[in-house]
Amino acid sequence: MERSKIAIFGASELGIEVARHLDPHRHPFVLADNDPDKLARARDRGLEGVQVDHTDDEALKELGIGADIGLLFCLFPEDADNVFLTISARAIDPRLRIVSVIESRDSAPKLLAAGANKLIDPYEIGGHRVSRIMRSPALVDVLDQFVYSNRRLQLAEVPIPESSEYVGLTYCQLRLNERFGLIVIGVLDRDSGEDLLFGRGGFNHHLRPGETLVVIGPAQAIAVFRESLVSAGEPPPGR
Repeated sequence: MERSKIAIFGASELGIEVARHLDPHRHPFVLADNDPDKLARARDRGLEGVQVDHTDDEALKELGIGADIGLLFCLFPEDADNVFLTISARAIDPRLRIVSVIESRDSAPKLLAAGANKLIDPYEIGGHRVSRIMRSPALVDVLDQFVYSNRRLQLAEVPIPESSEYVGLTYCQLRLNERFGLIVIGVLDRDSGEDLLFGRGGFNHHLRPGETLVVIGPAQAIAVFRESLVSAGEPPPGR
C-alpha cells in the first residue's frame, strides 16, 4: 500500500498553518485532534478535521497509522501529548516519519528517544529569523515580496551532490536570495542524524557533500536551483 498520506495531530494555530500550506492533491492529509472546540475553530477557517483520541492505539490505526500514512506531525501545544503520540505511533509503525514540535528544550531528548525523526523548535526558528534580518535588512524586502505576492511557496529539501561545485561554499556565498529568489531555512546535518540546524554554524557553515539544504520559495525557483547543483558550466559565485 502506498504510504503517501500525512497526519497532522493538533488543531492549534501551528497545526492549522501546516494544513493550510499543504496541497491536498499532491499531499493528501488529515487534521486530527481530540478537542472538538479546536476542530470547530479549524472548520471555521475552512479546514475539516476528525476527532481522534491520540491515546487510543486502535483509533490511530483506524486513522491510517501503520497503513497509508507515511508522515506524522505531532503539533500538540503540550510536550507530554507529543511524546505520548510519538511513542504510540512508533510502536505501531517503525517506518513512519515523525516530526514533532517542542515547547521545552528539556523535551527534545524524550521525543528523540520516543522515535521522532525531526524536531521543530519555534524559539530557535524565531531567533534565527531575527538574526537573519539583523544581518541582512534586504531580507525584509524578500519576505514582503513572498508574503504579498500570489506565488505559491514550497518548503523543499535539496541534497548537495558529491560532485557539486557548491561544496565548500557558505550560505552567503550561495546568494540564493539574489540568484534564485530562495531563502535558506537551514541544513540537515549528516553527522547528527536528521537534525535540522537553523542557527548553529550560521553563515560561516561550509556545505559538505551529502548534506541537505532546506529552502523555501516558488516551486519553479527550487527546480532551477536543483538543476544548478548538477549542471556543468561556470563555477558558482564565491569561487
